[in-house]
Amino acid sequence: MDKAIIQGNINTNESRAIFNEDIKPFRERIKEGAFKESLQNYGKVPLYFNHERQIASIEDISLCENDLGLTFIANISDIEVISKCIYGSIKGCSFNFVPFEERIIHKELINSRIIEDMILREVSVLDKEPAYPSSINIIYVPDTLRIQAFKYFTC
Repeated sequence: MDKAIIQGNINTNESRAIFNEDIKPFRERIKEGAFKESLQNYGKVPLYFNHERQIASIEDISLCENDLGLTFIANISDIEVISKCIYGSIKGCSFNFVPFEERIIHKELINSRIIEDMILREVSVLDKEPAYPSSINIIYVPDTLRIQAFKYFTC
């Protein structure tokens, strides 16, 4: 298999607890509409593997925000990532962003961080545990149907 289509979903309603030595532990949430606004204002972003190397360009990925968070579908030809998808080594997906506006809600044990506005930098397929609940599916289709998969991808 030298080509594949993968689809990922990232539930951004609440992250697992994030620990940082400089601040109190927190759970993060992305405000509804923040992904959509970032994509409209700044354009699409590439797909990476583990936030380290690009595996799909902006021409090979479709992204959109839905009720749960961010979803994407991408054409990839990276043999390592395809193999990891096949053999179950992929744990999920994630994203990298620059926050413009955020709100902290102070709580006794764990704070909440709400991202109100941001620039989305990239989306990643991970073979390590993601901060947000997510899923990744790999779909193999003939080249003639690959275009249709993108055509019918909507939020």
